[in-house]
Amino acid sequence: MKRIFAAIAALIICIGASAQDGLGIIAGFTSSQVNIKESFNTKSVAGFRAGLAYNIPIAAGFALQPEVVYNVKGSLVSDTEGKVSDFTTKMQYVEVPLQLQYNLDLMLLKPFVFVEPFVGYALSGDTWISGSSKEDFKFDGDNLLARLEYGFSAGAGLCLFDALQLSVKYFWNMEDPKNYFKDVKDGFDSRRSFDGLTFSVGFFF
Repeated sequence: MKRIFAAIAALIICIGASAQDGLGIIAGFTSSQVNIKESFNTKSVAGFRAGLAYNIPIAAGFALQPEVVYNVKGSLVSDTEGKVSDFTTKMQYVEVPLQLQYNLDLMLLKPFVFVEPFVGYALSGDTWISGSSKEDFKFDGDNLLARLEYGFSAGAGLCLFDALQLSVKYFWNMEDPKNYFKDVKDGFDSRRSFDGLTFSVGFFF
């Protein structure tokens, strides 16, 4: 655990040390739900994200944008037969996306599209059934693999004055959750099943 935080801190320091005019602060909100449909009703829950980004122009309108973000995702789930009350979980992740952008340079305006693989590590989480108090999510001991997630995003955005970046993306988790969903609680033991939308605002120095 300490090694994970040390690696994240080192990455942030390296990004800051190498930044010239591409370092940015990003923030936004996430709407996500678990990607399972069989025998369950799912609804989106809101979360938020915040972190650092560094935009690196390459050539011919392409750019790379690595990020380090704190991201909250979750879902509300109930079974179709009404045997289980609404069960909600929210997970807190540190995620490292690597965004590949293609920009159109229209002087002060730069619309862009992007694709983005990402990996993440679950820090903590809360679960609760409707009408009950929140409880800490129970992780599988100190098993590192149980906390990892990975996925893929695609989206579009607009950069204004080379400083303000607005973007929206849809993210998919690449882990198939069907093998995990024996019931609601067992299903959330996966933690790698959240798909949804993210809206972000970034300010670049």
